[in-house]
Amino acid sequence: MKAINIYTYSRIQEDMATEFENILSKRSKKLKVKPQEFDAIRSLVNMLSGIGVEIKDFENFFLSFTIEQIGKEFDLIKLDKDNLVLSIELKSEEVGVEAIQNQLEKNRYYLKHLAPDVRLYTFVETGKKLYKYTSKGLQLVGVGDLKDTMQLFQESLGENLESLFQANSYLISPLNSHQKFMYGDYFLTNQQHDIKKKIVDLILVNDKEYVLGIKGKAGTGKTLLLYDIIKEIAERGENCCLIHSGILCDGHRILSVKWDNVTIFSAKELNGDGVENLKRYQFIFVDESQRIYSSTFEKIIKEVISESKTVIFAYDYAQSLSITEEERNIPAKLQKIDGFMEYTLSDKIRTSKEIASFTRTMMNLNNRARGYMDYSDIDVLFANNIEEAKRLINLYDEKGYIFISYTQSMYYRNSIDLYPNNYDTHHVIGQEYDKVMIMMDKNFIYDKERRIQGKEHPNPDLLFYKLLYQAISRAREKLCVLIVENYKLFSDILNIKFDMLSRYQYKENNTNITLSVKKLNRLTKSIKDKLSEVHDNYSLTISETVDMINDELMGAELKKKVIRNGIKLLKIIQNELVSEEIYELISKYCDYVEETTRTANTELCLLGD
Repeated sequence: MKAINIYTYSRIQEDMATEFENILSKRSKKLKVKPQEFDAIRSLVNMLSGIGVEIKDFENFFLSFTIEQIGKEFDLIKLDKDNLVLSIELKSEEVGVEAIQNQLEKNRYYLKHLAPDVRLYTFVETGKKLYKYTSKGLQLVGVGDLKDTMQLFQESLGENLESLFQANSYLISPLNSHQKFMYGDYFLTNQQHDIKKKIVDLILVNDKEYVLGIKGKAGTGKTLLLYDIIKEIAERGENCCLIHSGILCDGHRILSVKWDNVTIFSAKELNGDGVENLKRYQFIFVDESQRIYSSTFEKIIKEVISESKTVIFAYDYAQSLSITEEERNIPAKLQKIDGFMEYTLSDKIRTSKEIASFTRTMMNLNNRARGYMDYSDIDVLFANNIEEAKRLINLYDEKGYIFISYTQSMYYRNSIDLYPNNYDTHHVIGQEYDKVMIMMDKNFIYDKERRIQGKEHPNPDLLFYKLLYQAISRAREKLCVLIVENYKLFSDILNIKFDMLSRYQYKENNTNITLSVKKLNRLTKSIKDKLSEVHDNYSLTISETVDMINDELMGAELKKKVIRNGIKLLKIIQNELVSEEIYELISKYCDYVEETTRTANTELCLLGD
């Protein structure tokens, strides 16, 4: 994404704001500009121009920048890296001082790693008010204050602001970043915050029993939300226990020592008489609940219902690691409990959208990403033998990657035993790492439906493809997939990246034709009303045809109906109009369709009939 000059941007009419901004910013995902935001920018620019701000000072503003992983949006950002960052929020009308201050506090949290000096403003078009966030709170200031800040910039970033927002700058794991967690140096997403408020308000009302669930896929922030709720309850003086359905890590042990009113133990400690431990706690929390034994689950439910306590389970059925865990199906058991309430996290925040997309395709080759994804942070490597593989593992260890191995069998040997096992798939449950490396060998294959499958694990209860998903889903920023002695598998997975490279080449060269089609589509809106030949079954517009092509992109087979209806509409326009401009646009569009689909040459010849 490129920064823009907001003065030149604000000189146009509002009806062209969306097209103009997308052209200037060259953003990968189309932005639809809201009229009220455009009006606010124009008002602010006019006010600043009126007090002598020069056009050059309006350069290099990033408009409507979003941190993809958490959906956090900033209206205007300007950055002099390692020196100064300016953020301006735009409001069409008053929203209240408290709401403005809360938003700017969050903005500061997400921007503070970019530069030591963070200047935060909110412009309210109604009343033309400008608020500034300071150490003393929110202050109402004149536009001259903003002018002074803008003139401090000696240099400013012009593109690729997104590259500066690494996940570890604003996302934390309570287990891997326990100090930040204990000091509250993090924010919940809006979705996490809403669920937390509903749960806390509910369970603190009275002492009746509550059985609640937090469901979410890997990377949606279940563990952080669960731990944050525990912290809220514990800070109110209530005794809480956290049961981890797996192997406790160093993070668990550190938190258990530092955390007042909270005890952490593994689910195995509830075996036998260990269940008596639950009697000391009014609030019980269970993480990775999909892995808990049925007997332990039943003991917890019995204690909660008989003693009017609260239990909150966090789970993801897809992260069951064994056949037994799948058959046990704890989430389904929860649904059968009277009064059970489930809250769902749907926004994936921990894993980058590129790694999430790559993982979906790797697990099922039919799940091809719609649109362009930058897979440059994902490496796919091949080793001819185990010795080569170990050398590559050592190389990536020096680069800071965590190699996650597959859980081994205690009784039977397998090729997975030959690799480092400092971190295996059962020991990393609930944790996350910036850089992850995984290995795939002859234990893996794609089936006829193009889904990844594993041979039988030496422990027949474990599932290789589940262990694979567990390992990959620990990665936040970078992923390396090392394939050993399985060239067919390497070819299939490498082609995921190669296919995306083809899309990148297409993306770089389609700007001119896209602009032509936009012009053509505006004309078709009026043309279609005048042409009786366009019936309902031919109503697919050129813009819809282009959208379909952009979705499928190069190398895909487009639906015949899309091409057929697009051609019919083009023929009608060509027959009815003689405008030289229309002919030129049609010609460019036809060339575009022919080049992109590679399969429509015969049909396109009909245009000359």
